[in-house]
Amino acid sequence: MALRAPRRHRAVTVADIAIVTKHLEAVASSLVGANLTPAGWLDRDDLAAVVRSGYDPQPAARTEDTSVSWVGPMGVHELWSMLRTDSSVHATYWVAEWPRSQVHPTFLQSLLLGEATPRTVTLIAEPLATARALREIRRSKAEHIADAAQRARIGQVEAQSTLAEVDDLERREAELVAGHGDLRFTGLIAVSATSEAELEERCAALETAAAQAMCEVRRLFGQQGQAHLAAALPLARGVL
Repeated sequence: MALRAPRRHRAVTVADIAIVTKHLEAVASSLVGANLTPAGWLDRDDLAAVVRSGYDPQPAARTEDTSVSWVGPMGVHELWSMLRTDSSVHATYWVAEWPRSQVHPTFLQSLLLGEATPRTVTLIAEPLATARALREIRRSKAEHIADAAQRARIGQVEAQSTLAEVDDLERREAELVAGHGDLRFTGLIAVSATSEAELEERCAALETAAAQAMCEVRRLFGQQGQAHLAAALPLARGVL
């Protein structure tokens, strides 16, 4: 892996810090309004420790110096279905399907609290412009109508999963018309281990836990490097 000099960045000004602080205060206020209690923002050392543990979650690695200069991995090797960094291997999954029916607020308990293994569950919420969200919803509704007409011609019965999707589209459109915003949710789960054999065991346990939570997960192939950045590191990286 070739090393390269870091890019030069412009100096941070007091105005930049004020803008960031204002955004952080707005996020904290929104969390309080949603009945959540933020415990505070990570400082420089805490952020370095979290980033370091994302690359190498082993206890020995977490006790080493976690200054900003040493948070990155010593080496990275991206494979088709996993990522190797230092003494750890990682695999990232995408939550392809969320539950289609009403669930209890603790439906993710099996994923979050089930097995005491290095596992990171990340939920990315992307705000959508109202016009764009309405276009996507109406395009999906038109596709469902065309598919329903085709199934009716050949005598097929509507599946309950299809009816649930149509009901969800109707609900989202009604909420947008009423003035609410729309979000696109992306779920990512990163699993870590010390060896490939151990990683496969933990991946199998993850897939079982996801099934218990009524979620369908798919292992990402050919994009494990980018997926790990979005799933395991607190860098607020979006996904396409």
